Amino acid sequence: MNAFSLNTEQNQLNKFFENVTSNQKSSIIAFLMAIGTGNIAELQFINQYTIILGIDKNNTLNRMKNFGKAGIISDLIGVESKIKELMVIIVQDFLSCNGIPNANQVNNAIELFEKIGINQMRYLEIVRMSKLI
Repeated sequence: MNAFSLNTEQNQLNKFFENVTSNQKSSIIAFLMAIGTGNIAELQFINQYTIILGIDKNNTLNRMKNFGKAGIISDLIGVESKIKELMVIIVQDFLSCNGIPNANQVNNAIELFEKIGINQMRYLEIVRMSKLI
C-alpha cells in the first residue's frame, strides 16, 4: 500500500469509524492479533490498521494483556452492525494477506464474531458479498 492509498483509505475509514471509541478501535486490532499467527504479512497488516485507525499499538497490547478475549468481546459487542460487517471484510483481508486463509484462523475468527453478534452464516454472506464488489 503506497502513501497516497494509505491516506485515502485512512480518511475513508476515519469517517466510517468516527463514532467508534479508541478502546473499540484497539479491540479491532486486538481481534486481529488474537486470530493471527504472527507472520510478517500479518504484522504489516496490523501496523497499517493501527495507523489507519489512529491508535497506539502499545495501548492495544496492554489492553489485550489485561483484558484478553473477554475484553475484546466486551468492547465490540455493542458496536454498530455496519462496523461489525466492515470488520468481517477487514478480517477476511487479514486472513488472506499471506495467501489462502488458514482454516484454524477462519474458525477462530468466526468463533469470535459469533460472540459479538455475527453468526457463521452472516459472516460467510458478508465475505461472499464483498467479493462481488
